Amino acid sequence: MLNFPYPYEDELTYSILARASAHFCSFSHKTWLEQTLKNRCAIATLDFPSHLDELSKLFFLSKISSQDLICQHTLFPLFAPFITQERKDKCFEWMKEKSNGGTHLMSGWAAGRLPKLQSIRYCPMCISEQTNSLGEAYWQRIHQVAGLVTCTKHNCILEDVSDFNHKRHRHEYYRASTVHQTQQPRLSCNELDKRLTPFIQALLNGPERASPKYEQWTWYYHDLIHQSHCEKGQYCCFEAVMEKVLNYWTEAWLQQYNLWPIDTHCSWLHGITRKHRKSFSYLEHIVVLHALHDGKWDINDVLCEVSEIKVTKALVQKGPPKKTSQAVIRKAKCKWLKLVKKLGTKIARTSKAGGLYMWLYRNQHNWLIRLNKRYQRPIDNSTNRVNWRRRDITSTKLLIKIRNQAESDLTLPRHSKLWFLQQLPSNATIGKNLSKLPLTSRFLNAYQETVTEYQIRRLVRAMIYESNLPSWQLLRSAGLSEERMTDVTRKFCESHGLI
Repeated sequence: MLNFPYPYEDELTYSILARASAHFCSFSHKTWLEQTLKNRCAIATLDFPSHLDELSKLFFLSKISSQDLICQHTLFPLFAPFITQERKDKCFEWMKEKSNGGTHLMSGWAAGRLPKLQSIRYCPMCISEQTNSLGEAYWQRIHQVAGLVTCTKHNCILEDVSDFNHKRHRHEYYRASTVHQTQQPRLSCNELDKRLTPFIQALLNGPERASPKYEQWTWYYHDLIHQSHCEKGQYCCFEAVMEKVLNYWTEAWLQQYNLWPIDTHCSWLHGITRKHRKSFSYLEHIVVLHALHDGKWDINDVLCEVSEIKVTKALVQKGPPKKTSQAVIRKAKCKWLKLVKKLGTKIARTSKAGGLYMWLYRNQHNWLIRLNKRYQRPIDNSTNRVNWRRRDITSTKLLIKIRNQAESDLTLPRHSKLWFLQQLPSNATIGKNLSKLPLTSRFLNAYQETVTEYQIRRLVRAMIYESNLPSWQLLRSAGLSEERMTDVTRKFCESHGLI
């Protein structure tokens, strides 16, 4: 595409498409998606965009690959070093093509404990500088990072875009140049932000490297705890690690990012100092590494060091002890057999005979597995915690109230099933259990707005508020063209002399 704008330093891919839509005077969000990403249903995502192979083809003069866009203009480099290589490769593949939200799941973003940003953030002084030097503003990556609340370049508190609603306009690219600064920048010198910023910038701008394995992270933290004198014999002294963490990071700051409490045995801090069975976020790693290194470390050096660790498995003695008599083994087998006949495998193991189960597992593994399969019983995991009948009636009443309030508002987006569900509290739970909510399902099927109804509502809104405009401008204001009109909408336009 000729004259397609090239990315600025640290600019989000979202911002590139937003600036380009202004340059090409695009008024229809879905038409713009079709022209650029070749998919009308793509979501305008701030952090992990998709269809980047198509976007990379638009840079006419200088070739910018989709890999460059991911590494230099998305937030994925914050998560990439801390997930396995297989997951990272899959995320790259999804971001280059169609992802269906898979990147958010596989990167750990969706299930992570870090709070999710609900708006676009910006530094007012950065926006002013960009406008003066470049003639336009853009959204920066570092301003969208969970963990930072100020721009350390200007010591200015980051502001939220007031009229941004991603749920309402999922396909719209909101331009930074449309931000209206109504108040003076709020200056603030945040010491914790200044401490974090170098590590965040190093991750965002660091070189592409292979991701370490979980075993390598386990060994690295084991050695680091030993070097930091936070051990108790062969094991980690968790109290010493927690004391070091609290010396550098306040309890209020940890609570702000859902990293508190850390003093329980099931906390993330316990998990990260033990054997790694899952990935941890960039903020969790930075918090622990900064504390154990006493503030003197470089994150790129740490990642290189972890990647170079050669994992060696400790030798574990297998098989039964040499002096275990056959009489003891027969007695244990008979005891376990009686239990599984009476209770079933799982209940016997969890309620009465955990120690016996572990002894047989270590000493008579094959016999135990064969026996357990024979006496395995189905377990009813269903619970009656939720009164679905009552929830069905409550949600239907709420939906009726929402519909009555929204009926006269012509400016709202299409009243689809998804839109109605998003207005409800606990909308994800209701959306996943519609089969148990017959009244709610019947309401959604009956009152969801069709495409034709939505098109006519947009036309009516334009005719009421902009009646003095020519017909072609009315159609543009309503976001319609003759190609996208349904038959009923076309007849409506013909009856009012619009086409």
